[in-house]
Amino acid sequence: MTAPARAPLAAYSRLDPPGRMPPLDPEFRPAVLAHRRFRQSVEHHGGGEPLILALERADESVFDCSEREGLQMALMGVFDSQVSGGKRYDLATMGRRRAHATYAETHGVDRATGVAYAMDLTPLIQDPGLDIGGFLQAFIDRFAADVRAALRLAT
Repeated sequence: MTAPARAPLAAYSRLDPPGRMPPLDPEFRPAVLAHRRFRQSVEHHGGGEPLILALERADESVFDCSEREGLQMALMGVFDSQVSGGKRYDLATMGRRRAHATYAETHGVDRATGVAYAMDLTPLIQDPGLDIGGFLQAFIDRFAADVRAALRLAT
């Protein structure tokens, strides 16, 4: 059995205009439409595979999420299936951001009340031929080398 054809990753980076354009913001492109198109494409191409990344490293992106907590909660509310039914990922996400902010300042007063860590996936969008497995493996290899170096310094 052959694997279903994959759509190029660059196809998901385009933001669609809404069906009804707001008159004061003709450039408005709701991310939820791109997310919906992405989910439909994943289903069309065989359902995809789960991918969870949780690597904290020197080459990660760190975002200060201290401001506009109400807006953050509203954006997470878009994913109703992840919030309803007693499984409150919205509250957990806000708690994780607060914890990251606390642990980021180990020897001083917190500079932020919310921090999110991210991985820059821009190269995968810029180069549709780039292998996501190889890209992630290189990241993991750098992380492993950092851990080994830290352990050598600690012993």
